[in-house]
Amino acid sequence: GKPPRLTGWNTADERRLRTVRIPAAALGSNSFLSALAVDRARQVAYVADRSRADWTGDSHPALLVVSLESGETRRLLEDHPALEPDAVPITVDRREVAHRELDGTVEKLRLGVSQLALDPAGTVLYLAPLNGGTVWRVRTADLLDRKLTAEEQSLVAKRLAGRAMAAKRGLVSRRSSV
Repeated sequence: GKPPRLTGWNTADERRLRTVRIPAAALGSNSFLSALAVDRARQVAYVADRSRADWTGDSHPALLVVSLESGETRRLLEDHPALEPDAVPITVDRREVAHRELDGTVEKLRLGVSQLALDPAGTVLYLAPLNGGTVWRVRTADLLDRKLTAEEQSLVAKRLAGRAMAAKRGLVSRRSSV
């Protein structure tokens, strides 16, 4: 299919401002782009790749950092705990959502990073999985620092709080739990 793209749109006069294609090299074999946070001051977009586009199969969530000026895209924090789902199954009407494999085994559906938010100054990116209760934080300066090695990058995400505590701090909506 066509590569994914980000499109900037002016809602006041209903016109496209710019389109940036996300290169295939930045995507995994089972990518699913699930959330977006845009830092206009730094001309960068943060895109959550929660993985598991087919709802099953390999899961290798990552964070894409996309330059809105050049389109250059970097894949960071792949398989980091901040992007992985918590060990809490997704529930709908208090029933766990699961998938039955062809061999009859049942796999409970767990999906990684699906929520992103920037603080007002654009200095901290908050991340949370679709299911689970953990909110993580990453300094955007660390995400933008090209001198950090992959190993150093893996140390930049910090567990902030459980979702209930984060809601009390005003970081997430109390209704955002699944």
